[in-house]
Amino acid sequence: MAYGFSPYQHLAIIPSAFIGARGWWRDITGVGGYNEHYYGDRSGVGLEVDYTVGPVVLGGFYDTGSAYNSGMQASISSDTFTLGKTDYTDDGLKATWVVSPKFRVWTQYSHTQFGYGASPVYPDGYMEPSSTTKQDTVAIGISVL
Repeated sequence: MAYGFSPYQHLAIIPSAFIGARGWWRDITGVGGYNEHYYGDRSGVGLEVDYTVGPVVLGGFYDTGSAYNSGMQASISSDTFTLGKTDYTDDGLKATWVVSPKFRVWTQYSHTQFGYGASPVYPDGYMEPSSTTKQDTVAIGISVL
C-alpha cells in the first residue's frame, strides 16, 4: 500500500518503495534446443503522479532500483550460473475512467527494463553473458470494488 499527498486540488503525488522477485523460463527449440530458468530479486523506490479531469484519472509512474541475487539454470549444464547486479526501471502511463464509486475501466502502458550481469566461466566451459531485458506491456481492464 502506498500513501500519497495532494499539493493541489485534483493532483495526487504518491511516493513508494518496492521489493519483489522475478522468474521466467525460456525453451529454445530445434536441433540442439534446451531450456533456461532465470530468477532474481529487485527492490527500489518509485513515484506516481495522478491528475483527475472529471471522471477520468490520468497518471504516470516511474520506479527505479536494482536487480540482484540473480541466477540462471540451463538444461545443457549442471551449473547454476550466478549473475551480476544491474539496474531495474519500470515506467508508464495510465488512464482510469471512474464510472461509479465501485466500477472503473482502465488502460495502462508500461516499459520495464532490467538486466543480468555476466557469470563467471564454470569448469564445464559454460558461462552466461551479460544481457538486458526490455518489456513493453499494454493492458486494459475493469475494476469492481
